[in-house]
Amino acid sequence: MKRSVLLSLIGIFCVAIGGVSCHDNTLKLPEPAASLEGAYEAKSLTGPFVINGETVRLSLKRVSPDSVAITVRAFSNGQPGDSVSLGSAMVNQEFQYNCVAYRIKLSPVRTNDELLMTCSAENIFNYQYVFSLSGRQVTRAVSFKRI
Repeated sequence: MKRSVLLSLIGIFCVAIGGVSCHDNTLKLPEPAASLEGAYEAKSLTGPFVINGETVRLSLKRVSPDSVAITVRAFSNGQPGDSVSLGSAMVNQEFQYNCVAYRIKLSPVRTNDELLMTCSAENIFNYQYVFSLSGRQVTRAVSFKRI
């Protein structure tokens, strides 16, 4: 009788410990918006990305735990110029190869209109855009590096 009670108590104890250890075995990713908040400067392969003599900066500001406000501003000789803003954009996190990648959708309609930060380029957002040139579609890319 004592042996069966003892075995029962050991079984209950093991189940309780197993339940607690499984509960703590979840991956907790950082809050995406706070992790990305800051300024990024457009870069090309050879240096700053310049349009008509102006550099371009991307600014991300936390709106909620999973969304950011986006401002793209041109700078000429260090002075702020024209800007475009998006009030709120969702930030998606993806766990890739032991790190966290981020994807910010800029348009709910266009499927590939997004900023993408992969594990291979830390603190760098990549943006690809398509435009028409002489009747054909041309794809270009720009990178925004955290400053």
